[in-house]
Amino acid sequence: MKKKALITMGCSFTEGVGCYDYSQLPDNKTVEELNSAEFSKYYGTQLDNFLEGSWGTHLQKLMGYDLHINCGIGGSSNSHQLKNFMDTMANWPDLTEYDVLVIWQMTYSHRFSFYEKGVPTTFGFNGVRTHDKLDGEDIPGHYNNFVKSFIHRQADMLFENMALESLFHLRCFIEICKSKGYSFLFSTVGDDESDEYINKYLSDSHIDKFIQIYDLELKMRKPPLHYAFSKNNKVAHCGHPMSDGYKSMANKYFEWISSRNAAKRGDTKDNFVQIPMNRDYNILVEEKKLI
Repeated sequence: MKKKALITMGCSFTEGVGCYDYSQLPDNKTVEELNSAEFSKYYGTQLDNFLEGSWGTHLQKLMGYDLHINCGIGGSSNSHQLKNFMDTMANWPDLTEYDVLVIWQMTYSHRFSFYEKGVPTTFGFNGVRTHDKLDGEDIPGHYNNFVKSFIHRQADMLFENMALESLFHLRCFIEICKSKGYSFLFSTVGDDESDEYINKYLSDSHIDKFIQIYDLELKMRKPPLHYAFSKNNKVAHCGHPMSDGYKSMANKYFEWISSRNAAKRGDTKDNFVQIPMNRDYNILVEEKKLI
């Protein structure tokens, strides 16, 4: 049997942000007591915990896959995630002898990205609630003039156009996976506008790859992320799920995949390997051939 590899893409909800080990806080302080420099240092020590607690790693173990490559990047846009996927391929292990499954948990469509000094950089409405002059999702009042100018140019078509952008990147990524011979599935974080456009414009054969869970209690389809926030799961100080929440997500992914035979199962029971490709990757510094 060929080895099996799982590649996950997405934002912080794929990176595994929230899987903090609070016992590792410095000087027995609480998170709220850390200043910016202290928190930044602490956050850097938690990246391996994020990887281990991510839904992708939990799903890897449920599926019995040998390798998990996590390409999730906190705060990133869909276009940023696609760029990171393409840029970091040069540093991946050789996957020619693997059956490869890629799952893209697409993020909010109102984020967008450009390269900045060799690194994809996401703009949009990230952190909009951290600025005390803003009230909720006060989009026109965004503190970033570049973002504000973009929003004004889009006017009433903003969310429609951004949903079309996400749909475009999804279509491109489907073709990329097809060309590589990778099995491909996708979900979203529950972005209503994107979900509407995906269902409206994507062909039936590709809609079959769209992971949505029909919730019997709510009588509607929900993304796997919804189940990370069930009442029995802890939430980190930042509002992200912790490992148990991501495990609940992974269970929903696993149930959906298994019920449809949507991907091959592996037989690994130990020696699971995880590789993080969710750190900033600078193509100008690396100076590697990209294809």
